[in-house]
Amino acid sequence: MQTGSSAATRRRRTPPHRARRATPGSRSMLRFLAESAEDLGSSLDLHEVFRKIAERVRPLIDHELFCLMLWDERKQSLEHCFSLCYGEAEELPTRDMPLGQGITGYAALTRRAVRVSEVSEDPRYIRYPQTLIEVRSEMAIPLIFQNRLVGVLDLESVHPDAFTEAHEQILSALASQMASALLNARLFESVRARERKLEEELTTASEIQRGLLPSRAPRIPGLEIGIRYAPAAPPSALGSCAPSSVPPGCSTTAPAWPMVSE
Repeated sequence: MQTGSSAATRRRRTPPHRARRATPGSRSMLRFLAESAEDLGSSLDLHEVFRKIAERVRPLIDHELFCLMLWDERKQSLEHCFSLCYGEAEELPTRDMPLGQGITGYAALTRRAVRVSEVSEDPRYIRYPQTLIEVRSEMAIPLIFQNRLVGVLDLESVHPDAFTEAHEQILSALASQMASALLNARLFESVRARERKLEEELTTASEIQRGLLPSRAPRIPGLEIGIRYAPAAPPSALGSCAPSSVPPGCSTTAPAWPMVSE
């Protein structure tokens, strides 16, 4: 049982979420931004990059849930892609957040940071049923690069009034770096997807060509016949050349033709 004196002391004690505040312009903030920029440029694996950033954010800004949502231009909504809860990966439902709905959707719509001291008093707040923590406060930072909305970074805390203007300035400074890295990674993934598709098409073209060619050279008395096979490249060259001739402008790697010697 607590005495009145010890209870009063506990009430006067600085809450843990107030004990660690990053101040704009401080050495810790500048070091954090420099190290974060290095991390963002070190990999094109988004989940690895944002995990590193999330791990760096928490010592400066105390929170329980780190969430990243990406903007889908076609659907006109935000889609959850990455989250950490108490430092562990949390599987949130793949739920779209329409523009303007929820605190994150409102941040995306206005393209301005949103801080909510008590989510229970804000009608915009939408709680994920699968989230195990009881969220009290939230801060959403839009990720924008060259006036283009890329996504929203969202922090949530079990403490009321957990996020300050200084916290907002820290994440706003980091947001443009994250948006740029995200766009670069998306471009990289797009190029890789095209390369995979081209490789699949080349494989298919090769299999089709092999099926059209004889499995062995014909036997003609007095002649020794050898066959060389080269797959079409690109796939559009499939069938563009007859096996017995090479028309002008046609790649010599596309057809297969016999080599005859007496």
